[in-house]
Amino acid sequence: MYGVPCRALFRSALRSIGQQGSETPVGMLSCHATGYSPSGFLAGLYLTSTTSPARGLPDGGAVTVGDHGSNPVEGVFFKSSRSEDIDLRWIVPAPTNLCLQVFLDHRTRDEVLMLVAAKTNGATPLVMACRNGHYDVAEYLIERCNADIEQPGSVVFDGETIEGAPPLWCAAAAGHLPVVRLLVRHGACVNSTTRTNSTPLRAACFDGHFEIVKFLVDHGGDIEVANRHGHTCLMIACYKGHYRIAKFLLSLDANVNRKSVKGNTALHDCAESGSLEILKLLILHGAKMDVDSYGMTPLLAASVTGHTHIVEYLIKLHDLVSHSERVNALELLGATYVDKKRDNDWGPRPLEESHG
Repeated sequence: MYGVPCRALFRSALRSIGQQGSETPVGMLSCHATGYSPSGFLAGLYLTSTTSPARGLPDGGAVTVGDHGSNPVEGVFFKSSRSEDIDLRWIVPAPTNLCLQVFLDHRTRDEVLMLVAAKTNGATPLVMACRNGHYDVAEYLIERCNADIEQPGSVVFDGETIEGAPPLWCAAAAGHLPVVRLLVRHGACVNSTTRTNSTPLRAACFDGHFEIVKFLVDHGGDIEVANRHGHTCLMIACYKGHYRIAKFLLSLDANVNRKSVKGNTALHDCAESGSLEILKLLILHGAKMDVDSYGMTPLLAASVTGHTHIVEYLIKLHDLVSHSERVNALELLGATYVDKKRDNDWGPRPLEESHG
């Protein structure tokens, strides 16, 4: 535990950063160190003050100087290896990738490889850099540290932990196109998968990142790779209501009638989610009114989920829907309305009221 007074040292740091020679008192400062995280540079030293908090790393890394609410100045420093005192060999404004360089450059190649491969909460530094869109950090880890571009990790999206996610999957899912380009340029496999067999392309389709979808397809992304549930890129784009992506995938001849493990098609996904415009597009491309493993057609799926506008549209398609199917769908829609009304959590009007 560090416990050295560092008022003069901190003042010196401010002079070095600002190059103004200011002697403005900054208060009595103290410093202490936290423990290391497995990846080393993620934990660090904290210089604390009532006026100018600073933050850094125990033996070479980043320091941030500035009041809360102001624009902090990023710098780098070294700690003396001979004692517990902090030794500011030099401190200059620096971006994050330079802070990493300071921390890693004085280590052996084996130490660097060990640090960049180590995981914190299941994720490597490269995985987290890609997940959060830190291009410079990802570039440094790949080009200078030889980080494994395919080493997967665990990441969290919308409260769900994704296991075995490669860096490219993380960047694609989070919508970071520059990082996606960086990874592909360095040879990342565009069809690498998570433990559930989700590809970067499917991840981009999930959250509607059209430019990433197009880029990955242009670089060999396979639109027909399904996850372990049999859900394809087209299915997830339909379910999430991403019209532009669905249209693009259909222009590439995506299999419009492919079934998942449970037998549902992209048309089922549109009906269940209420994506009418995409549903129309699917029908134009030859989508069929197939039943899933539970005997549900897309029309019945729309009825049971209460999507009146989908039901209204489909029952008019006499070439696809029989008279008995229309009757069954309307009865199921009515039952759904009654159930939802009883639960006081459903607002749409029943079909017979929607015509005024």
